[in-house]
Formats: sequence, structure tokens, C-alpha cells
Amino acid sequence: MPLSDHEQRLLDQIEQALYAEDPKWANTVRISDPRSHYKRRLIKASIGFALGVVIMMVGVVMSGAALIPLGVGGFVVMLAACLWGLSSWKRMNGFGDSAPSSGSSVSGKQGRKANRGSFMERMEERWRRRHDDR
Repeated sequence: MPLSDHEQRLLDQIEQALYAEDPKWANTVRISDPRSHYKRRLIKASIGFALGVVIMMVGVVMSGAALIPLGVGGFVVMLAACLWGLSSWKRMNGFGDSAPSSGSSVSGKQGRKANRGSFMERMEERWRRRHDDR
């Protein structure tokens, strides 16, 4: 249902007020490509992984029983950063989608949930489509 003229004018006024109040935030929100968000998350995950390596190495190289938990903590940080980066990379590249990602992923997710069957049915469907994806 389209907006009325009055509602559209109010929406435009609110938008202009937001742009005037905080242009940096407005520019961030204006970005319509979700891949840029996932790229930032991937960079942060890479930094977190490197930080985890440093923490783990400090815990391993330094002597003392008190620093062993520091090494374990560094490994946990590495693992968490790796999982976060991997999930961002998958979403950025559209893995798991039946069709290539096109700007709006909400309708694709709703369509997948509506057509989602049991685990075995999905596996059989993937088996049938394996040659089509190449």
C-alpha cells in the first residue's frame, strides 16, 4: 500500500532532519548493499583472530602456570573470531542460498522457510541440483 502525499512529506522531513543531525550515521544507514556490512565484520574478525594468536603466544611462550589460561583464552578468541568471520564470509558470498543474492534477502529467506521440508528432503534436493550449480 503506497503512502499518502502527507505521509510521504512527513517521511521526507524526518529523513532530512536525520541527515542534518548526524550525516555520518545517515551515510552508514543509506548503504543498501549488505555485503559492505559483512566485509567490515570480516575485517574485524581478522583483527580478532590476529589478537587471539598474540594472546595465545604470550600465554604459551611466557613461563608460569598462571599464564596457561591466557593461552587457552587466546585460542578461544581465535576460534570465536574464525567462526564469526566464516559466517560473515558465507553471508557475504551468498552460500546456502538457492539463488544468487540480489539486494533484498528478506524475501529469499521467507521463501526458503516456506519451502523448507525435512532434513532428508533438503539433502535429496541438493543431491539433485549438484550438477546444475557448476
